[in-house]
Amino acid sequence: LLFFQWPYLGVVLFFVSILLMNIFLGDLCDAGGSEFTPTAGGSGTSISHNILAEALSILQLNIQDTLICGTHTRGFSLGTTERKVMFLLAAIGVVGSVIPGYIQKKVAQRHVSQRTANRVLLFHIVAGIVSMLGNGLIGILYGGFSGHVQSSALFWFLAGTDLFHQLSILLLIKNHDGIYALRVANLATALYKFVTLVNHSRHVEWSTLSDVWFTASFGFLGTRLAAVGYMVATYFTNGKNGEGLQNEDWYSIGLAVAQLWFTMRAPGFERMFFCVAPLSAYLFYHELWDKSEKMQFVAWNVIYSGVCLMCLNAPSAFYIAIVVYYYVAGFNKKRFYRWPKNAFKGAKKEEVSKIDRRRSMSRMNSTWTTSFKS
Repeated sequence: LLFFQWPYLGVVLFFVSILLMNIFLGDLCDAGGSEFTPTAGGSGTSISHNILAEALSILQLNIQDTLICGTHTRGFSLGTTERKVMFLLAAIGVVGSVIPGYIQKKVAQRHVSQRTANRVLLFHIVAGIVSMLGNGLIGILYGGFSGHVQSSALFWFLAGTDLFHQLSILLLIKNHDGIYALRVANLATALYKFVTLVNHSRHVEWSTLSDVWFTASFGFLGTRLAAVGYMVATYFTNGKNGEGLQNEDWYSIGLAVAQLWFTMRAPGFERMFFCVAPLSAYLFYHELWDKSEKMQFVAWNVIYSGVCLMCLNAPSAFYIAIVVYYYVAGFNKKRFYRWPKNAFKGAKKEEVSKIDRRRSMSRMNSTWTTSFKS
């Protein structure tokens, strides 16, 4: 309710709740067992009860380790050459694509037409650039926040900048282009970086913290590379009027590839994806979908995410489950387009309603004008 009526306050309280869980439940991070659910075993216990208890224990521990403790990031570190190559590519991407694209307004039309969204997008871009290049440079020069750097003003400046970047991610999700599944990964990325930050003094190494921030923000370049590659392939296959270009599949596939790359590169992120999927389904249910089906979609997310967290163990199994999620909550459902007029060009009236057209090009779909009741 707070998120929709007062989005800025709601987003702040959203992160504060994660921080409070970390403070009051943090002692569980060093405990060997679970305090929330029974463990399997015990005399006189049926096999079915053992299986259910073990499954619930695994679910609880996955949520505990992912949302509260952030234990999966232990030991994560980029290589020296990897940092340098990524930093060089990131700098080229910022100077050659991000800044010129914003100045020339080569962004989604809704971002330009909506004054508030455009302002938040600007802050999002600036905070992302500072956090990404700053943490990348810290990794190259010092190997992370080690020694005097960890207690310097530079650390707190980059921490504050990245925190602002995380908040801006949440405020822009409801205005996101492309398929719905991209919203889940964006929410997961924001929380993944935040949980890593609040646990840095417990068990997360200082080099890990800067590398997580740098790698997460670096995904913007992967989006552009994958999107351009798919766009070129589609152009030579079907021409400039091909359905893939008109439907902007290149954007959704490009960002999905970048998100999957981060999923496979950042340890434990695949679990964070399913920890936040039900929350995303409730908070960020797509504005073009039938509102009467919202709770069914939320229920499906709860069941699917719970099964994955209880039954899957190997990261590769989670990757497959995420790809399935992208397909189910992806290209066969309505979405926003960066250039709606081009996407709807030639579409029949019965295929695209007036409401879809208006919401795809106006302010009605933004966080700041969408009420809780709608």
